[in-house]
Amino acid sequence: MIRFFVFAFIAASSLFADDLFTPLTLHRIAGSGTDTIDAVASDAAGNIIIAGATTSPDLPVRNAFQSTLGESQIMRTTDGGKSWQKLALLPASAVATIEPHPANPSILLAGTADGVFKSTDAGNSWKSTFAFSPSPVPVAGRSVFRIAFDPAQTAYVYALTSEGTIRSGDGGDTWARVESGIGGVSSFTPILTVDPLGSGTVAIGSVFGVLLSKDHGITWTPLRIPPPGFSPSVFAFDPRQAGRLYYGAGPGTIGSFYTSDDNGNNWIQRAAPGNSLVTGLAFSEKPEAIFALTLGGLYRSDDKAVTWTTVTPNASFYYGTRIAVLPSTCPSSLLASAGSRILLSTDAGRTWTSGPFSDVTDLSAGSGCSLYAARRLSGDAYMAKLTPNGEVHWLTYLGGGGREITSAVTTDPAGNIYLNGITDSPDFPGGSSNQYATFLTKIDAEGAMIYSRIIHSTNPVRFAADAQGNAYVLTVPRFDGPNPPPASYAVTKFSPSGDVQYQTPLTDQPLAVTANSQGLATITTSSAILHLDAAGQLLGRDESSPYRNATFLITDAEDNIYFVGASTDPAFPVTILAEGRSHTCPTYSTTSSVRPGDTYIAKQSLSGEILFSTLLAGECASAPASMAMGPSGAVVSLSTQSNGFPLRYPLATAGLSGAGSHSVIVSLTNDGTIDFASYTNATTGGPVTVTADGIHPAISTSLVRLPAPATNTVALHAVNNAFSQASNGIAAGSLVALTGVNLGPDEPVDLGFDTKATLPTELSGTQVLFDGEPAQLLRASANLIVAVAPRSLRDAITTQVEVVRGGERSNSVTTRVRSNVPQLLASDFPEVNRYAAAPDGAVLNSDGTPNSATNPAAIGTTVTLVLTGAPDNILYTSFDNYTVPVAAQPIPGLIDSVRQLAVKLPATAATNRLTVSISPNPTARFFSPILASRPVTVYVE
Repeated sequence: MIRFFVFAFIAASSLFADDLFTPLTLHRIAGSGTDTIDAVASDAAGNIIIAGATTSPDLPVRNAFQSTLGESQIMRTTDGGKSWQKLALLPASAVATIEPHPANPSILLAGTADGVFKSTDAGNSWKSTFAFSPSPVPVAGRSVFRIAFDPAQTAYVYALTSEGTIRSGDGGDTWARVESGIGGVSSFTPILTVDPLGSGTVAIGSVFGVLLSKDHGITWTPLRIPPPGFSPSVFAFDPRQAGRLYYGAGPGTIGSFYTSDDNGNNWIQRAAPGNSLVTGLAFSEKPEAIFALTLGGLYRSDDKAVTWTTVTPNASFYYGTRIAVLPSTCPSSLLASAGSRILLSTDAGRTWTSGPFSDVTDLSAGSGCSLYAARRLSGDAYMAKLTPNGEVHWLTYLGGGGREITSAVTTDPAGNIYLNGITDSPDFPGGSSNQYATFLTKIDAEGAMIYSRIIHSTNPVRFAADAQGNAYVLTVPRFDGPNPPPASYAVTKFSPSGDVQYQTPLTDQPLAVTANSQGLATITTSSAILHLDAAGQLLGRDESSPYRNATFLITDAEDNIYFVGASTDPAFPVTILAEGRSHTCPTYSTTSSVRPGDTYIAKQSLSGEILFSTLLAGECASAPASMAMGPSGAVVSLSTQSNGFPLRYPLATAGLSGAGSHSVIVSLTNDGTIDFASYTNATTGGPVTVTADGIHPAISTSLVRLPAPATNTVALHAVNNAFSQASNGIAAGSLVALTGVNLGPDEPVDLGFDTKATLPTELSGTQVLFDGEPAQLLRASANLIVAVAPRSLRDAITTQVEVVRGGERSNSVTTRVRSNVPQLLASDFPEVNRYAAAPDGAVLNSDGTPNSATNPAAIGTTVTLVLTGAPDNILYTSFDNYTVPVAAQPIPGLIDSVRQLAVKLPATAATNRLTVSISPNPTARFFSPILASRPVTVYVE
């Protein structure tokens, strides 16, 4: 009966995509640190500018105005933090701790993710004295977390590492492992300290407790820790009273604190400062005080930890940070690491100021008034100008001792380059800032700096440059409260030489800016489109335009303005509709980077006429990431949750990244029609630019040159599951739908499911090739082919698909291959509507008759579903919250690409319509909806 039913019904993954995009790579940034490409642009000659952030000290600079990284992992001050000296870079990936010699300022030891490094020339050079065993892959959490000299016998040095304790008997030149019984530790409150009074006692600690050694680490004795024996968070010897110890512990963030006056034989519980976990202790000589770093702030005791007073109640001192105290004769007596930034005090902790750089990992006081800060390299900006064939014309760093984040880059007709971003470097070229601020740097075509400007206490939003070389920068204030004050937003116009022409306050949050050849600026804000004259005066305010929330603006050579943004308006006006509207996404979550909505692009003439308006929409949400103007129209890079985004001559379908969010590149002609749209292997849209040689997106750290849009007469646009048009991958042996233009005969040829002979590999002069292997064909027409994915793809990750019609080949499309992507047959097959939420299913009732609204199934009976894309294993059939495991079975007399599921309906139903879906595991529809099938409707009574 099922044979008759099916016949009558129809007759009436970045892992593997490098193979695709690596050959297209024009240039790759590959230093020894972390590199990004955050912005790209091109000039009139076809040169390409890339910009981003880097922690690599070894980028291949060329013709650079800044030839070295502006940062250092080790900073030193001798004047209480008024000025800081950068020490030489270590050849290490991350510096966790710095320990100066107690008496010799020339000797420094640094603990890193690679091991221990030593300097004997005050940090001008470094050599490795202990290295972790080589590993073919990075080891998470591997580091040297603490180093301590014995102040009485400085030849003895100890280090606490993620792989155990090590010690040196020659000042850190060589190291040996210590058999202490405590294994490796983590960055969570590492404990390593040596008695400062010279007894030679060293203490180490971990989650298991504290051990003491009095023979330079040969033997170890467990310290009697006070009950209830929580993991220790801090341990210290009092530098002014022999035998006095301090100990802190606690569950989670709640702290317990104890003191002992007899070397730990007896303990007295004290009030924990702020009832919080203590993570660091330090002692000052004058006044005689104890300072405690806690997870709730900084506290001070003037009575040997009996009582505590609050110093900084709201500072967040993270696990593993330290406090350092300098002698009272020094300009600054107290310094602390709060989270990742240094706090400084010149009045014994009564008042505090913030230090000049971020990403601090450790502090340590040295001899005299020297203090050292270890820090993570947070990144400089860099820029490179590439010739059209990808060779480096010039490459330069741009940054100071803090962090730089690049935002955008653009060019003007003269070939000048403008870079916009954020800095908190006190020595940034052209200005300084101890807190994040906006920078704008202008460079000429040969790589020489023209100017660099700082807009203090602001974050950049967007910027633009006009044909005369003026630059327009949108900024928002750095403001800690939830609602910025009115008129605190601004647009600043800089002249070609960097002078401020105007700084116009804006009452609405700015989103994007562009300027035409007459110097007139157009700004979109949270509620309006603003038009400013060349002096920054308001010419007009449009609060009714549907494009007022555009997040990207660009002006072409004819002074037409392109607006790009995202809209959830179901009545959004369009003159050209590429394919459908989504506005909501069933897989959207609050943590997703892609908010509900469709990407729009509109072109407006200088007079205000809308030349075109179109939506770029799949079945799910999309949002623009960047845009660029090319010789023949606009190109948009966007992020989408759609697996079925409408494609044109694509290089790849969705799912290459294996994630729920994807990157798509869309190219439009001057009249707004799409001439190219393809997925990349990235999870989110990135920067893109266009030259006469092609479209150039940045994918990870590579700049790619996409081939010119194909013009094949036979055009292959999508490779999907045949039962649902789902684009999350195909399975070996499943039915696959290929859609496009001129794929097959004008009159459809359909062989049906119950063919008794072997399916042919050619229908009416049409073939489908998977990696060059001809596939069996079930149906062929001009815009749709249904083929059987070869079983030889069972172990493949991707496959390249082509259609050959009458000897002419289509474009080649790379598609993800999955082992199990089941989809249910519905009444709309074979011309499937991918946007249908739950079409009527091709379902047989228990008596063998087709299920329908007029022939419903009885609740609790067994119905039969038809599917493709699943092997002969257990699947999970879900009716709302009711899930049933069931095995897919062959259907006698029908082709092997279809299977059947006999499923028992739930015993109750709220309505006469049940929606059913299947997935390879019981939680896929909740946590991996990409693997769950399109639901179909089953009618019940």
